Amino acid sequence: MNNNFTMSEIWTQSSYIRYNVNELFKIGNLLFRKTGNQLVSQHFFDISIDDETVDKMKNYINEGFTFKFSYISKNVYEKLKEDFVVDLLDEWKAPKLCIDDIDKYLSNSAHSQVKRNYKRYLKEKSMYNFKVSNENYNSLKLWKDVLYIDKNCWKGQQKCDMKSLDREDLQYVFYLLQNKENSSLLVCYDNKIPVSYSLMFRANDKSEWYAVKWGASSTGRKKYLGIFALFEHLRFINKMDNIVNVDFWGRRSQTYDYLKNNDEERFHLIVSGDV
Repeated sequence: MNNNFTMSEIWTQSSYIRYNVNELFKIGNLLFRKTGNQLVSQHFFDISIDDETVDKMKNYINEGFTFKFSYISKNVYEKLKEDFVVDLLDEWKAPKLCIDDIDKYLSNSAHSQVKRNYKRYLKEKSMYNFKVSNENYNSLKLWKDVLYIDKNCWKGQQKCDMKSLDREDLQYVFYLLQNKENSSLLVCYDNKIPVSYSLMFRANDKSEWYAVKWGASSTGRKKYLGIFALFEHLRFINKMDNIVNVDFWGRRSQTYDYLKNNDEERFHLIVSGDV
């Protein structure tokens, strides 16, 4: 059973809608996007790289190409080192959380900031409306509200919102719509105005969730509604699965670091030659 949603057919096909088809190359079981003489993997985490893919990658390297991989696991890094010259760009401990009682965990957190924010969330959450795609709300309507939030925050001001980043929104929306059982989108509203959200994907009901996107509008951020949305979403996942098992995508974030109770090595690297 493949526990990596970025290896799924939906995720792969979404790349063809997001990018110019001529930029994409299927090499063995992996999809890459060509930028100059570099081929950038469209898959993350624990990637399966079969022998056919290795052989074809070597052919591209002989033609002068390099390969870039991001957010990959240690065993993938070790596998690539067996067959290629690897230039390590970054390595770090990626935050994860696995707990069976999220309320108890947050209430007793060792980090005063988490405890303080959670106490505030419990006191104020009734002032806001939270809608979750798993509760039969219109997922496309919720996603429209996510794009409104994304545009009305610092990302929109700095032109690094999802639509500005090579239509990153298209990479997520199809998985959300076509794999509803393994997608969960929560949106927070303040007086009917969307102000924050949390999006999570998983490969199947036996695998862990990945915190795909999380954000708040400038107004929502001032009222702590980004962290409120995350708390509400973690509680919802706990209620739905009887456990919280979340990988925070490997991003560096003080909030995620404060929430984690586990971690995993992750790597960014360039494959630049054949050993």
